[in-house]
Amino acid sequence: MRKVKPLWRVSEVETAAYGFLKGIDYVTEECPMSEDATSLVYKEALSRIEDRMPGTRIVFYQGFLDPSNPLREGRESAAPDDAAPVPEDAPASAAVRGTDVDAEGGVGTPRECAECGAPTYTETCSFCRLKERVRKARELRAARMSR
Repeated sequence: MRKVKPLWRVSEVETAAYGFLKGIDYVTEECPMSEDATSLVYKEALSRIEDRMPGTRIVFYQGFLDPSNPLREGRESAAPDDAAPVPEDAPASAAVRGTDVDAEGGVGTPRECAECGAPTYTETCSFCRLKERVRKARELRAARMSR
């Protein structure tokens, strides 16, 4: 499934400024699911680099979107059977999350989410796992209410 992101070149600051100027309310709190997320560390590091070398963020993102980037390859080139098994001596957290781990215990190569095709190190991305949890909770709630 492809996603359309027409405002991908617009920064968070520009988006917030537009919302403020137009009187549009927006959420300023961090997502509760992002606690200890490595993406926040990457975001901070990229912001620091961007402060010293303006334009780095957009160049990085354009490189990610480049069709020759291995993360952009089609599903047929990254078969799920290629997933490396989790070695016995791998960190327990990797086994719990289903992360590909190499023989040295390092994180393996990214692949596409089985549900949506987004890059992930697990069989399904965190968004699809969260979506599944919400679906199950709704089913459970509906079952309780129908009693």
